[in-house]
Parts: sequence; C-alpha cells; structure tokens
Amino acid sequence: MEYRLKRKKDGFTDEETLELLSVMRKTSCYELFGAAAEKWHIPAPRKEDDFRTYLRSGDMPHYVRDFVREHKQEIQKSCNPRFPFNDTLPPSWSA
Repeated sequence: MEYRLKRKKDGFTDEETLELLSVMRKTSCYELFGAAAEKWHIPAPRKEDDFRTYLRSGDMPHYVRDFVREHKQEIQKSCNPRFPFNDTLPPSWSA
C-alpha cells in the first residue's frame, strides 16, 4: 500500500488527482467513480462496492486509476500560470 502515498513525477498522486478533478469539475468523487465505471462498462453493484472500499481503505480500482490518469492534464493545465512571470502585470491589473 505504500505506493499510494508516493509522489508522482508531476507532483500529484492518483488520489490527489481524483480530489482535484472533483473540485475543478464541481462534482463528487462518487460521480467520477461513476464516469469511470461507465467507460469501462462496470456494473453498478461493483462500482458501489469499489467506492465503499475506496472510502474505507483508499484502494482505488484499476478503472478509476485509468480515468484519473487520462484526465491528469486538466490538473496540470489549471496549475500553469495564465501569464508569464516577468516583472509585468497582466493587462487587467495595469493602471
């Protein structure tokens, strides 16, 4: 289970990415589990069991990890600055 706590090259674990995706999309982790299950054609009872297991132990099923890794770019793009930091202010801040 130690692998779950290890930082990835981009700075976010899969669990952190799932949480950030839910915040960015203004939805719940449960709904993201549902989207991942739908993509992989996972039956609803299994999705429910997997989500309960995730809440109890933090074990993320393979189909959710795949979904999260596919959408990691959304997090990376949102963390990038929208303007270059070169001692100038963005146009909307200039007086």
